[in-house]
Amino acid sequence: MSTFSVDGLISGLNTTDVINKLLEVERAPVRKLEARKSEANLRLAAWRTLNTKLSNLEDRAAALARSLTYQAAKASSSDTRVLVASASPGAPSGTYTLTLNRLASAHQISTDTYADKDAQVFGTGTVTVTVNGQATDVTITSGQNSLAGIAAAVNAAGAGVYAAVVQVDGGWRLLLTSRTSGAAGAIAVDTGGLAGGTEILSFPNEVSPAQDAEVVLGTGAGAVTVRRPSNVVTDLLPGVTLALAGTGTVTVAVEQDVEAVKKAVRDFVAAYNDVVDSLSQYGRYDPESRQRGALQGDGTLQRIQAQLPDAVLRTEVAGQTLKRLSDLGVRVGRDGRLTLDESKLADALQGRFDEARRVLEASGAKVRDMADGLVKTGGPVWLAVDALNNRIRTYDQQIGRWEDRVERKRDQLVRMFTELEKSLGQLRSQGDWLAMQIRRLGGGTIREPGRARVPVLPRVHRFRGPAGGDAVRRCGALPGRGGPRLPVGGRASRGALRHPGRAGTAGTHGFAGPAVRRGPQPPRPLPVHVRAAGGRPAPPGPGGAGASAGLAGAVAGRLAGGGAAAPGGREGLVNPVERYVEACREVLRCTSEVARAADRGQWEAVLAHLVARQRAMDAADRLPFPSRPELQDLRAQALVLLEEAARLNQRVTDRLRRLRDLLRPVVAPAEPHFLDTYR
Repeated sequence: MSTFSVDGLISGLNTTDVINKLLEVERAPVRKLEARKSEANLRLAAWRTLNTKLSNLEDRAAALARSLTYQAAKASSSDTRVLVASASPGAPSGTYTLTLNRLASAHQISTDTYADKDAQVFGTGTVTVTVNGQATDVTITSGQNSLAGIAAAVNAAGAGVYAAVVQVDGGWRLLLTSRTSGAAGAIAVDTGGLAGGTEILSFPNEVSPAQDAEVVLGTGAGAVTVRRPSNVVTDLLPGVTLALAGTGTVTVAVEQDVEAVKKAVRDFVAAYNDVVDSLSQYGRYDPESRQRGALQGDGTLQRIQAQLPDAVLRTEVAGQTLKRLSDLGVRVGRDGRLTLDESKLADALQGRFDEARRVLEASGAKVRDMADGLVKTGGPVWLAVDALNNRIRTYDQQIGRWEDRVERKRDQLVRMFTELEKSLGQLRSQGDWLAMQIRRLGGGTIREPGRARVPVLPRVHRFRGPAGGDAVRRCGALPGRGGPRLPVGGRASRGALRHPGRAGTAGTHGFAGPAVRRGPQPPRPLPVHVRAAGGRPAPPGPGGAGASAGLAGAVAGRLAGGGAAAPGGREGLVNPVERYVEACREVLRCTSEVARAADRGQWEAVLAHLVARQRAMDAADRLPFPSRPELQDLRAQALVLLEEAARLNQRVTDRLRRLRDLLRPVVAPAEPHFLDTYR
C-alpha cells in the first residue's frame, strides 16, 4: 500500500480522505464478496455444529445397540471400611460373605539410628540385596559410605527395593522397602563385603512383615480360605473386584444394573433432541422479525429432518409384547423432540427386561446407521462442508484479486492528485508571470471590496475611420472596474496609436491615419491577426483567442527569427516588438487550449497544454524586452493579447474553482484553498 501523501500542498484539500472515499466505491465488489464469504462461513459453522451433534447421536445410539449395555452389573459391600466391591458387565448376580483375617503388606527393614546421615562411618565394598530369590550386588565406594550415600547406591543399582533415609527420634535410619508385595517380597541383605569404617552396616529392625492377605469365603464348615499377595483381589468372585481395606466380616451383593440401561436411554434422548433443536434453529424463518437461520431452505437439512423421526418411529420388533420405543415410554412430540416417561421405562425394564432390551437394541442400531451415513466421508454433511470450504477458498482468491486492483487504483489516484497539485502550482506561478508582464506593459492594479488587489489591463478600442482604416485608443480600465480614461484628441496623442501605412495625420512615430473620434464609443475588441504574405490579414483562429495549428507553426517559426519580408519594407518578426508580440500570442494560444480542455473536463489535456504554455512563457522570458520607442509601435496589439490571456486565465481559474466546489462535499479542505486567495 502506498504511503505517499500530497495533502494540502497547494490546493489545501485533504487528499487522503478524498482518495479513501473514492476507493470505497472501487471496493464495492470486495464488500459484496466479503458478505458472501461471511454468509458461507455461517453456513459452514452450522454444518460443523450439526456434524458434531450427529456424531454424538451416533455414539449414544451405538451404546443402546451394544449388548454390554444390558449386561451391566453392580456390586455393594455391607461395610466399606473392610472392603469396597465393584462389578464389571456380565458379572453373575449373587450374595457372598467374606471374612478378612489380615491384609497383604510389603517387607520393610531398617538400620539402627545414627546421629548424622552424611557421616562416612561405614566400610566400602559390596552389599548384596536379595528379593524373591533375585540377588543384586551394590558397590559402595569411598564417599558413598554414609546412610545417604548407601541409599543412593541401592536405588541406582535396581536391587528390587526402595531405599530411603528417614528421620526418627534421636537421629536417622536407612529404610529398605520391597517392591514386591506379600510373602514373596521378603528382603535379605548381606553386608559382609564391606571393609573398613568405624560402624558396621546391618538391618536388624523389621518395620513391616512380608505377608499375604487372607480372606475366608463363607462361614460354614466348607468355608474357603484364600491368600493373595495384594490387597486388590480380582480373581475371587467372577467379574467382581475387591479392594481390601481392613479386617472383619462383610456381605457382598452382585446384581444387574438397570440404572445403567436407563442412563443410556436418557443420553440417547438428549442427543436426539440436541440434533432436532439445531436443525430447527438453522432451518427456521421468523416472519415477524424476518430473521432466517443459516441453513434456511437447504435441501440436505430438510432431508435430515425427515429421516430422524422415521428412524425412531418405524423401528419395530415383531413377536413380543413390547415392540416399539413408544411402548417403553419414548415418544415423538409435535415439535419433533423425544419425550421419556421414566416410570413406564422402569416398569418395562423390571417386568420384561429382555423384550425391552431387544427394542432398544433395534432402535439404537437403526439411528446409529442413519447418523453414520450422514457424517461419514462422502455423506451429505461431509459433502456440504467440503463444498463450502471450496467456495470460501474461491471467495478469498477473488477478494485478493480485487484488493490488488484497488491498490493499483490507489497508486493511480495518488499520482493524479500529485499532478493536480503540480498543475495548481504551475498555474499560480504563471498567473504571477502574467501579472508581471501586464505591469511591464503599463497596466495598473485595482482592489475590489473583499478581494485581493488584481492587475488591470488597459483597454484598446477600434473605430472605423472615414478612409476605411482603423483607429485605436486606450480606454483605461476593464469594463465594470473603476479607473481614469486617457484623453483622446483629434490628432494623434499619447493614448492614441496610428496604424502604419494608413492615410491621416502623422502620429508620434511618424505613422499616418485617421483621427480617433472623441466621446465614449461601444467597446469593440481588436481582433488578433497574423499577417500573412502579401500584407493581408490572416483570419483569426477558432474561439477568437485560440490560435489554430497553422498559427502555432507560424509563431514557432517567427520566434526562431525566420520568415519572409512583409510588403512595405518590414521584415517578418525581425522587429523585437513583433517577436515579443508573437511570443505573447503563443502563450495566449496555449491558455485558450487549457480553457477549452478544462471546459470539456479533459484534465489530461489540461496538463499537456499547461506544460506547453509554460514552455511558451519561458521562450518569451528569454526574448529581449522591446525598448520604449519600439514598444509604442505595437503596444496596442500586445495589450489586446494580454487582455485576452487574462480573460482566458480567469476561465481556467473559474473552472478550477468549480472543481474545488465539487470536491468540497467529499471532504472539507484542511486549510483555506489556494483559489480562495488567488483571484
